[in-house]
Amino acid sequence: MTAGRFVMYIAIVIAVNVGFFFAQFALHKRMTWWLSLILFVVKFILTTLFALLAVAITSPFGWMLTPLTLGLYLTFLGDAIADLIVLIYMVVKIIAAKKHKSDTTKEKVKPMNVWLRGGLGFILTIAIMTYGMINMQIVTPKYHTFTSDKLQHEYTGIFIADLHYGSSQTEKTIDKAFERIKSENADFIMLGGDITDEYTTKEEMELIYHKIASIGVPTYFIYGNHDRQPKAEKWAGGRKYTDEELVNTITSNGIVILQDSFVNFADDLVIIGREDSSVETRKKLDELAARPNNAYVITVDHSPYQYDEIEAIGSDLQLSGHTHGGQYFPMGFNLNVVIKNVYGDFQYGNTHLYVSSGFSGWKDPFRTTHFCNYEVIHFKPAN
Repeated sequence: MTAGRFVMYIAIVIAVNVGFFFAQFALHKRMTWWLSLILFVVKFILTTLFALLAVAITSPFGWMLTPLTLGLYLTFLGDAIADLIVLIYMVVKIIAAKKHKSDTTKEKVKPMNVWLRGGLGFILTIAIMTYGMINMQIVTPKYHTFTSDKLQHEYTGIFIADLHYGSSQTEKTIDKAFERIKSENADFIMLGGDITDEYTTKEEMELIYHKIASIGVPTYFIYGNHDRQPKAEKWAGGRKYTDEELVNTITSNGIVILQDSFVNFADDLVIIGREDSSVETRKKLDELAARPNNAYVITVDHSPYQYDEIEAIGSDLQLSGHTHGGQYFPMGFNLNVVIKNVYGDFQYGNTHLYVSSGFSGWKDPFRTTHFCNYEVIHFKPAN
């Protein structure tokens, strides 16, 4: 994020907070515990709405609207937490008054000082914003172990999804994570899509695949919904590279593209790479080539939402990304209830699905739910 865009975020957050403070001034002077509860619930719902808008707006004005929606999201979340603190504060005072058999009228249980309340909301907003920026720049490995009697040997694989190079993380953050990935001594790497996006320049696209190739292990790539910059003409000022330039860059770095195809990494291990679900030419299950029997099968599919295919494809493990774990609290938790498969472990028949929270984030360097991860996966024989 440029310095100018950062200053813009600060200015928007301050402006929204000031306006919000004076809009609620009269309410805060007459605050009761039940009003604090109502405000908390309403603001929590609106926080989720603005979080969704911040990552979902794909109109021609989306890039310009994102700072406003993020500013509103940060402000509503900080203010909602402040309302919760006020609610606890007032309930504790009421309980204390009842315990001492004191009068519990409004005169005795006074609301928090209105200026103190406003300052609390602003401090919490800035704290959340600061945490979100720091959290986006911390990438950690997450370790998994899967065993199967189909496996005759041990393997270590790395799964990287949603890097969105050029959008959210500094070069130092990425280089540090890649150095750690090298130290894992993996046998292969699986790139789960959205390594680049609509805002990635051609030079950045070429550089990131060179960096990945420099890790020095066999690497397999599948497309996400952003890699080919499908909506760049509408809302990102035009494409920065062509499909042919993308393919040439990936393959010239020795990375294998799996597009509704598979590779026999070993006699006992098969990796299937699916075309992204947003593409009309994605093959149906019965159109996929037959794969070897009795081998452990990994399916890499960018999106985890093709519920009817997860079990039907017959893989032992599916790895997906796309969701960023929600990216903005509380969206990940809410979406896991509504549409499932947002982050974590799931089981579909004999197929284990793991949805990564992703290496980075979308558009801007804020992440307030889950950490940035790449997955280190150990595959071991059952015996």
